Amino acid sequence: ALSGPFGMLLSVGWLAFAGPLILWFIFRDRSPYLRAATARAFNFQLGMTVASITAWLLLFTVILIPVSIIIWIAVFVLSIYYPIMATAAASRYEPYHYPFSLPVLN
Repeated sequence: ALSGPFGMLLSVGWLAFAGPLILWFIFRDRSPYLRAATARAFNFQLGMTVASITAWLLLFTVILIPVSIIIWIAVFVLSIYYPIMATAAASRYEPYHYPFSLPVLN
């Protein structure tokens, strides 16, 4: 769950989805729990990446710059808060369902 925020920090927000995707490829056959957890983390980070790209597009329409800044702040806060909550749930071996995720991996 924390590979997303680490990827976000290392790539300045552009590759936050790469960490969960790499872990999904490595651990998908080892455990159904790990497969589901990494897939949910990837789906959430993919949703945050799409929101960030949307904010970049809104930045180029000068009139929507404030909306773009609000989206970036929301993406930053959500990309830190929800993985921490998922990590806490994982430490109790409970599944965590992220909001704002795009269902790509299962």
